[in-house]
Amino acid sequence: MRDRFGAPLLGSLLILLTILPSASAWAAPSHGLKDHIARLQKPLLTHQPAVEMSDLIVDLMPRSGTRFDWEPQLQSSVIWLSEKPGRTQQGDYLRQALARIHTQGTAPVALRRRRREAGWTLKLMTDQPISLGPRWIEISPGMPGKGCFGIFYSGCLFTAEQVFASADLKPRLQCRIGDMFSFNQIYRVSSPGRTDVLVVYSYTNADDDELSWVEIHKVGDLNKFCKKL
Repeated sequence: MRDRFGAPLLGSLLILLTILPSASAWAAPSHGLKDHIARLQKPLLTHQPAVEMSDLIVDLMPRSGTRFDWEPQLQSSVIWLSEKPGRTQQGDYLRQALARIHTQGTAPVALRRRRREAGWTLKLMTDQPISLGPRWIEISPGMPGKGCFGIFYSGCLFTAEQVFASADLKPRLQCRIGDMFSFNQIYRVSSPGRTDVLVVYSYTNADDDELSWVEIHKVGDLNKFCKKL
């Protein structure tokens, strides 16, 4: 995790590893993980209201004068898997949630047995002291440890344009790192009443499995992504 800002290709591979952890890699919630996942995976996710990706990003942006928090005040509905962040095997801190997210009205679908929405994983993470709050936030399609790719899923890919569909978001592209097979697009994003953040749209095509996800970072991390060569 601490080398995530290295060369573009290596950085993309490291980020890829963070969205495909083994089941034992993350600190387990105190209880109820199977119940939470079962609840979210019911047909049509009838017990969980959907939220647009762009609206969730606005929700996660710190209010003016504040910073990222382990307990963000969300209007969007998510299912937290633990009350507090836990320690990972790598020594980082992590708090996870499940969510039903749409990108311009569309959702990823799991195709096993019956068609149902695949859900998304929300991660608040840091490799610094826990008292400083999360260092970055990741939003990726699929359940923790499962991801959303391969023949048993559809609709897992989304574009940067879909990420910023909300009229309340003003994205400004800062740089694009990588190649056509694996890249990061880094945007500085503004929203009324919120502190500016960096939103990193990531895409990779590894072993014929295409993946896309987003991360939200502090503006001060810009030089770690957009280094001058």
